[in-house]
Amino acid sequence: PGQAAAAAANGGAAAAADAAAADAAAAAALTAEAQVTLREAASCAYEAALAPFHTAIVKGVVRAGMLTLPSKEHFIASIGESEATAAERARDVVAACEEVHGSVSRLLDGIDMPTSSVWLWPRS
Repeated sequence: PGQAAAAAANGGAAAAADAAAADAAAAAALTAEAQVTLREAASCAYEAALAPFHTAIVKGVVRAGMLTLPSKEHFIASIGESEATAAERARDVVAACEEVHGSVSRLLDGIDMPTSSVWLWPRS
């Protein structure tokens, strides 16, 4: 994940779109794994969706915050769910998110969203 961020940072909208598709495929593969951790899932989602638009400092803060995420078991228990009820609710959430994503994508179709080019140290 994160290929879209690199492509966007290097300037090409077409390359960024291709890389975003690769990031989406990586995210789908990740979620198909039964033992995915919250940190892995959240990190994959962040890299694919928001990291391309954040500065290096914000990225660092978000990535540090990911280190504090609880285990999936602890999280599910803390919200009063079981693995089965959480899976059922997750399917409903995914369906709603897909609908919102489609609407937003149609709304923003053809708009070249800016990406951050702010760096505080030289790139290697």
